[in-house]
Amino acid sequence: MGVRIYLNRWIGARVIYNLRNDLFSTIQLMSWSWFDKNKTGELISRTTSDENLLKELSLQKTGGCC
Repeated sequence: MGVRIYLNRWIGARVIYNLRNDLFSTIQLMSWSWFDKNKTGELISRTTSDENLLKELSLQKTGGCC
């Protein structure tokens, strides 16, 4: 049981890590005009919201054991 909890947490952490890295790489490729159109606070809020949604979904799939 402990191994399953560990693996579920590790996989969840890797998903969030990869999401953050992909997002950062994508944002670096955006033009200056894109940054003028999108507010920094909204981008951060959206990113955090998406991460929290993924965490909630992973908890539902694992039965809340993590």
